[in-house]
Amino acid sequence: MNQSVKLIILQLFSLGLGFFSVFYVAGNIPPHLYAVVGVYEVIVSISRVFSNAGIETFAIRNVLFYEKEGELNKISELITQSLFLRIVFALFLMLPLILYAKYISANKFEGEYFSLFSLMILSSVFIAINDSVVLLLKSFNKYFSAAFVNFCVNILGRLIAIFVFIYFGFDNYIYVIISLPIIITSIVVFKLKKWISFRKHINKNSIIFNLKQSKHFTFSSYIAYVYNMLDQLLVSVFFTAEILSSFTLGKRILTISRTIVGNIFDPMIQKLVNLKKDILALETKINSIRKMKNIMLLIMSLFLPLLIIYIKDLLVLLNLIRYPYLDTFIIFIYVGVLFFVQMKFKYTIIIMFYDSIYNLKLSSIMAITGAITFALVVNFDVRFIFAYLSITYFSVWVYSWLIYKKKKGLTKIK
Repeated sequence: MNQSVKLIILQLFSLGLGFFSVFYVAGNIPPHLYAVVGVYEVIVSISRVFSNAGIETFAIRNVLFYEKEGELNKISELITQSLFLRIVFALFLMLPLILYAKYISANKFEGEYFSLFSLMILSSVFIAINDSVVLLLKSFNKYFSAAFVNFCVNILGRLIAIFVFIYFGFDNYIYVIISLPIIITSIVVFKLKKWISFRKHINKNSIIFNLKQSKHFTFSSYIAYVYNMLDQLLVSVFFTAEILSSFTLGKRILTISRTIVGNIFDPMIQKLVNLKKDILALETKINSIRKMKNIMLLIMSLFLPLLIIYIKDLLVLLNLIRYPYLDTFIIFIYVGVLFFVQMKFKYTIIIMFYDSIYNLKLSSIMAITGAITFALVVNFDVRFIFAYLSITYFSVWVYSWLIYKKKKGLTKIK
């Protein structure tokens, strides 16, 4: 069974378990209590994003090529330095995260949960390392292994936590979610053990050189935070715990959806790095992926009217109707994912094959458009808070199309 088939099976399994784990817990606790999960998501996202030095993205673009050319020492250097910098940056981030946890505890939860939030911050260090391992596995085109690691942390781990929730309550459910990334990360890092040599590759000059090589990816990652996660941070600070709980549910649905779409397109396109010198074969493969994208869009579009008609009935069935504005949130998220699929195809081609400056430009457009749209929509009506997704993804798709046209497709790649 090839990697693509295994990935599709895993994605379908992940989709079912992922939504079940989210909806079951949310349906059996008050909305203000589910907001605790929202705080966890904010802490984890800050650690994951700002511990990223960009070297993993550089590795994704080049490791298969280095492996083909026999430059194994360079691969070892990238992997070692990626993990080292993740650990260092994640540890530095603990201080501002503690200040955030202190504020949220005092202002949103009447002084409760600070100890729990502190444990979340400790866990976030391991999640940052886990994120690095996942990206490095992808650099070898081991997308199934990477997806399986994410599955263990985000899906299987939460399923185990549900059993704990049923018998021991919400507090123990949260403790399981916090603990599992520590255990799983400690295990999966050994998948890269043969490539890790801190004694050989941790030196100032080499690290500075690789950071300069990866600078556009680093800045892109930080800028992307404005679009991907800043909204949840702002909602946690400025809105009630009940709104945060609905928004957190929406973000979980969005994250699962984007991950599945990414795990479909990313491995197929990244695998084509080996064809950089054979433009004709590369274009043939790209065209077949484009056809698959169009079929996916058609199927998703057919389901949209059904979602709009039956969304309230579905929320009643799932016992989620008491979460404020969740029905509107889900409709806007679904439409946003439609635009995401349309955007993802050319966006990934540009990220993989064009100069890294385009990565930075695309991230900047995504961040600026997302931030402006988010601010306007929130001031108009909080129910439409996820409307920024469609507008942002459409803007990025238009710019990606213009780049692709300007560069005459794949005739000018790096």
